Amino acid sequence: VNPHMAMMSHDGRYVVTGGTRANAAYIVDARTLELVKKINVGIGPEHLSFSPDSRYYYQGNPSDDSVTVIDMQSLSVIKTIEGLAEPLNITFTPDGTKAYVGNYGAHWVGVIDVSRHELLKKIQVSAPPGVSRLNPTKYLGEIKGISNATMSADGRYLYAADGDLGVVGVIDTRDDRVVKVIRVGQDPWRVYMSHDGRYGISVNNGDETISIIDTQRNEVAATLPAGPDMTGVNFAAGKAFVISSTTG
Repeated sequence: VNPHMAMMSHDGRYVVTGGTRANAAYIVDARTLELVKKINVGIGPEHLSFSPDSRYYYQGNPSDDSVTVIDMQSLSVIKTIEGLAEPLNITFTPDGTKAYVGNYGAHWVGVIDVSRHELLKKIQVSAPPGVSRLNPTKYLGEIKGISNATMSADGRYLYAADGDLGVVGVIDTRDDRVVKVIRVGQDPWRVYMSHDGRYGISVNNGDETISIIDTQRNEVAATLPAGPDMTGVNFAAGKAFVISSTTG
């Protein structure tokens, strides 16, 4: 079924995955490792997330611009949230009241009210450049927008990298507005946050660099050479290990 990723619920009870070819969610009992239920969702499900209390499983369906909401008590679909644009990663606030959706097919972050499972707002991180009028194919055709909104350690800010625009928008979660736009390298994939929250690392696949963002000043502290096709950053022992997926 070509599962894209898997995630364990925060209470440790279930492991879930979206079958991208099967257009279905699979729920597995984490203790017995048995398939509990298969649930039909949207088209091409990929990234997913659990609410902090493990009550809701949000399954993103980028091929039909929706998020399927599954109630983990009844193990059933209770709503389909539409109006998104190639939704990828979903980030819940620590209190679970809101969820932020990165839209790779657009230049905005979606804000979802978790109590009603409704799209409340679209936060545009930065305006497309004027050249988009001269080259609409690049900027308005196959858009490389926002794959993820990364939460700061204290839950106050979100850092949303926009691939086409080459910026990271800093969003204040209190009133859901952009408070700063940080210029990084070309085609940033997403920001990865250090454990202490002091630094965020933007991996920029367009120019094969990483931008290290000082989150206290919300400025780029350093730009370092890296590799192609960076897909992840892991932090350990005061260091960051950057994965280049197509090299050794």
